[in-house]
Amino acid sequence: MAEEGPDGSRSFTNFDDSVSFLGHQMRSEMLDDSFKNVRFVQDQSEELSKLRIDNFNLRLLCHKYEEVFKRGQIENAGLRIYDLEQEHMKIRGQLGRASRILSSLRHENEGLKKDNDELSEKLESCDIEWRKKYDSLLFDFQELKSSERRAESRCEVIENESFRLENAKNAEMSTLQQKLTSAESKITLLEAELAELRSKENISVDRLSGFLGEEDKENVDLSGLLDPLLSPLKMSRSTLLRRISAAQEMLKLLKSNCDSLSVDLSNCKQELSVSKTKFHLILEQYENEKAAHLRDLEQRDELERNLHDRISDLLRDCNDKEYLNDELTRELKQMKEFDARIKEEHMRQLNKLHAVSFSTFLEFIYLDPIQRF
Repeated sequence: MAEEGPDGSRSFTNFDDSVSFLGHQMRSEMLDDSFKNVRFVQDQSEELSKLRIDNFNLRLLCHKYEEVFKRGQIENAGLRIYDLEQEHMKIRGQLGRASRILSSLRHENEGLKKDNDELSEKLESCDIEWRKKYDSLLFDFQELKSSERRAESRCEVIENESFRLENAKNAEMSTLQQKLTSAESKITLLEAELAELRSKENISVDRLSGFLGEEDKENVDLSGLLDPLLSPLKMSRSTLLRRISAAQEMLKLLKSNCDSLSVDLSNCKQELSVSKTKFHLILEQYENEKAAHLRDLEQRDELERNLHDRISDLLRDCNDKEYLNDELTRELKQMKEFDARIKEEHMRQLNKLHAVSFSTFLEFIYLDPIQRF
């Protein structure tokens, strides 16, 4: 739109900072070669001169716009659009590579998860198998302990019975020994008394036979009287001998019982030693199995920790890639918005140029009759 300046000249609103508008004071050497052959109508009318100045300013504005576009602003915008498209393609390539890396990392993560699941299943199966072995060994261990306790209790019972029988045997033997001693002493006394009686009898018989020859019959009667005196002594001695033989038989029986108990005790001790040996072997096998299982558990724990660390690293890389993807997407969005703004500005400048061209065309149509006039 035309505006009147302080010096009376008119100019249009400047739509481009690189274009300046001049009044009627401009000199002819400031014009380009394309305007040197322009014919200006010489008129004294003030209105006509103003119209001429406005026409000239419009033509100059159109010419300047053409020069500006020829200098490459529009081409520069196209180049910028081309650069932005190239940058867009580059970012899309980076996004594609990042997507491929993410897909490969996801594939590797899935493989690691699968390996982790397989190792977990294997660990569970090994754990179940080890628990079964542990339960079996523990059952055998408890059975051996119970058998050991039974053998120990049996040995203790046998030892107690042996001690009791030994004590009873010793007590009975001491009693029988005392009885035998007392019987021997009684037998000795009785034998001494018998010898004394016999000596007295012989003396009395000799005397009687020497003095009383007639009394042989009575001597026979005295000998008959001595026989009943000797019979109780013989009977007590035979009784004592029988008791001694019975005691000896009992001693032999007790010795045989002690021998059988000793044999049973030795058998129990051998069985106990065999059970202890088997128990130690099973305990050693159990300790070896436990140590091997602990080593396997440590190795599996280490492998599981490594897998977890690897998974955490992969997840962190995935998060970094996702963050980079988000950043690239945001930059791409900003570039698209900037591209849209550039296109919008381009269209706006084109619309302005079209409007100026249309207004110039209208001014030319309006001024052409006047110039011809």
